[in-house]
Amino acid sequence: MLVLMANMSDYDVKFINGENPYTIRVDGDDVFVYIKNLSPAQLSNKNPDIWRIQLPVKDDFEQIKNSDSLFILLGYDAENEVYTSWNPYWCKQRLNYGKSVSLYSRYSLQQRIHESGEIEKMSLNNGSDVVCFPAKLLYQYIKTIKDYFPEESLYIAKGSRINKRVITDPQALYDLFVSFDDCSKFEAYLRSVDVSERAIKDYVRTLRTYQVDGYFDKYKDIFLQCSSIADYDLAIKDFRNQQDILELDTKHHGYLRAALRHYVRFMKVLLSFSDDEPSLYDQPIIEPEQSYDLDQYGKLIELDTDLIRELAPYVIGEEYPDYDGMISITVKHYPVEVDENMAYSDWIGLFKRTNWKKLGILKKTRLESGTPARYEIRRQFWADFIQYCEENNGLFVKISPVTANWISKSLKTPYAINVNAVVGFNYDRVEIYIDTKDKDFNKKLFDFIYAQKDAIEAEYGDALIWERMSDKRACRIKDEISCHTFEMDDKTEVFEFMRTSADKIYNIFRRIVIDFSSKN
Repeated sequence: MLVLMANMSDYDVKFINGENPYTIRVDGDDVFVYIKNLSPAQLSNKNPDIWRIQLPVKDDFEQIKNSDSLFILLGYDAENEVYTSWNPYWCKQRLNYGKSVSLYSRYSLQQRIHESGEIEKMSLNNGSDVVCFPAKLLYQYIKTIKDYFPEESLYIAKGSRINKRVITDPQALYDLFVSFDDCSKFEAYLRSVDVSERAIKDYVRTLRTYQVDGYFDKYKDIFLQCSSIADYDLAIKDFRNQQDILELDTKHHGYLRAALRHYVRFMKVLLSFSDDEPSLYDQPIIEPEQSYDLDQYGKLIELDTDLIRELAPYVIGEEYPDYDGMISITVKHYPVEVDENMAYSDWIGLFKRTNWKKLGILKKTRLESGTPARYEIRRQFWADFIQYCEENNGLFVKISPVTANWISKSLKTPYAINVNAVVGFNYDRVEIYIDTKDKDFNKKLFDFIYAQKDAIEAEYGDALIWERMSDKRACRIKDEISCHTFEMDDKTEVFEFMRTSADKIYNIFRRIVIDFSSKN
């Protein structure tokens, strides 16, 4: 506090009270100030230029939220003797929303301001702005803050009163859409529609990853064509169909498509509230404290005993462990900051270092019959799905349930081509799988089908995922949804996706493959 007041000693500034946050009086007006030291963000992309502060939950913030006085959040870089600051109206709304909220800066900006001695505003990749200035110019910044952040700012945080212009202004709507730093309201919405905790973590992590990596800004023109949130249904489809996005989402089992669909539904609910109507998702989510050990780089050192027991069935006796599924389980046990510091290779290394048999849990992961529990779960899933197909005229009838994670039906063409239904740990898909013994023939058939891609997807009613897999013998064309099927009590939605997708894929591709055979 002494340093803070020393920077404004030549002006009409008085200390009123507080121990961070502080209340000061600037030219007769009360101002709340909260200061945090800036530090390297240590994100998974390992960019040393990204620095941040983290806004915690504090009882003192409640008074600030309910006050009309200005609130200024400052990040301090002691080495360069500069402050960074963010939109004060947005920051006030984000107080006590979530366990911690990250606000970002750039070390290169902090160094530049140290050398120039000026005040500078910078736009970041996530669409937010940061202002950086020498500590000695704090008074000047407070007096001119509305020049940098107009009070009628459109950058309004989720779960707060929404500026009416956001609903119809394309830029403001986009800015609101991509503000993923505090997703506690989105998480509350997902809980209200019975999405599992595991899927909630996966969806939030997926959206943040695409935001941090700059993909939303890369294709922001798609969203800026929208004049209302209703237009975003088509916008997210166009966004996902961009070639690089489609390839990434295919690699991640379609999580982006599922996350975006939920997110747009949430935004529609959020924007349906008037200024005077409280949001259903205004209450902060209080998460339980976690105990865990990190190394000097913020990376997880070991898994706790309960988590090892939960993950063991995915490792013991498996030639190829489902690492993606294991990561999905693991990240829900730790705060987002832990996951941000862990690269994919870090998770794999941690799993490989873990002694899965040390707890004597092998016997506990098997049923009394000696069959792994997941096999029996899959057998029951297929039995229920086959019955559903029999009751609803589906393709997969007159077959027996299996313990594998897939079942198939012949396409009934001159070639050995099947329609498969596949249930995964965190995805379900239906596919046409081209795998004759002749690799060149498989690729020729795939290319023949791919030449009709637009017509096929128009008839199917949605984009498909096309995998030529040039380095392998087989090819695959699929539709996929992301969900944790085995956690769902009611699997009707999954069954209906598989049934309708299989029926359409069978009818469309059977006709095309027969046409191919007549020409070759």
